[in-house]
Amino acid sequence: MLGATPSSGIVPVTAVFNGLALTGSYTLDYGDGTPQFNASCIENCSLPTAVTKVHTYTSVGTYTAILTSNSASSTPSNRTAKTTITVKEVPSSQPPQ
Repeated sequence: MLGATPSSGIVPVTAVFNGLALTGSYTLDYGDGTPQFNASCIENCSLPTAVTKVHTYTSVGTYTAILTSNSASSTPSNRTAKTTITVKEVPSSQPPQ
């Protein structure tokens, strides 16, 4: 599960991501080419972990943020959740008519 508030807006957009990683080790890729956030687990790694992160998008575009839960077991497996952020350009001024 992953959501963002707001999910769209005028550049720049500062989004608050809220999600649930299925394990204590996870990666949050913001989808805009900036460094992703990585969390490594030390103990209780198989427990679900609440994820809350803030990220600012500074360029116009549509971005897919991806939360990947990394398996804590000896059998590697990953689970992903996605959400989309739309960043619009500043509207140009309309001349008076």
